[in-house]
Amino acid sequence: MKNTTEEEILDRIFGNIDGLLLEGNFEEVNKTLSHLKIEQEPTTSLITYLTATFPAKDKLAYRSKFYENVELELKSRENYDPRFVQGLN
Repeated sequence: MKNTTEEEILDRIFGNIDGLLLEGNFEEVNKTLSHLKIEQEPTTSLITYLTATFPAKDKLAYRSKFYENVELELKSRENYDPRFVQGLN
């Protein structure tokens, strides 16, 4: 069985979110963001969620809260760099 690479995981996240946004399924994206266990997600995944949802941020009711929660979580991590989330709010 093939191990999934980090790049494949990030591509899957971006593809899933992008597909939902293209369908106009903003409620499902909000639901996805609100159910993520942020503290268990790798930094790269969290940034991918922020990047993928950025174009529709005004249509996603939960996204601003998600951004705040991600920023707080990332600040608590050893390798935090403010540039990780710069421009993604």
